[in-house]
Amino acid sequence: MFWFQVVLLSEFIENFWVLNRKKINTLSLDLINRIKSIAKNDTSLNKGELLFKEGDKNEYIYLIEKGEVALVKKNNNKNVEVMNQHEGEIVGIDLIFNEKECEYTALVTEPTKLYKVLISDFKDFLSLNNNSSLELLKYISSLINKMENQAVNG
Repeated sequence: MFWFQVVLLSEFIENFWVLNRKKINTLSLDLINRIKSIAKNDTSLNKGELLFKEGDKNEYIYLIEKGEVALVKKNNNKNVEVMNQHEGEIVGIDLIFNEKECEYTALVTEPTKLYKVLISDFKDFLSLNNNSSLELLKYISSLINKMENQAVNG
């Protein structure tokens, strides 16, 4: 009986982590709705489609409403998955702060609905909304932690 309880507890913890890991980095509903209001449009993409490629000069960031996007970087002619992003996360957030070419490819890994936001519009939005800027900094910090954990845990 004890072994069965350990197995059930282990499965519960694993399922809880899988279900809730997507929620760790999400933005508040209020900020998500405000970002949607400045989006140029929404779009749906299928598994295997690209938002942008490593080396592209991108003018947009993408808010994920539903689905998953993998950030992939080339290393010694091999693709290395840096991080997965899910519902409530922004793909390309680093592009707001650096105006160089993308350093990774954003690959859709399951059917995904996104909001496409012009970076210049997002910068204007942040300059007018200081509270949102603070929340965004917390979000970026959580992304850094997520990348570190994925690097360590594989």
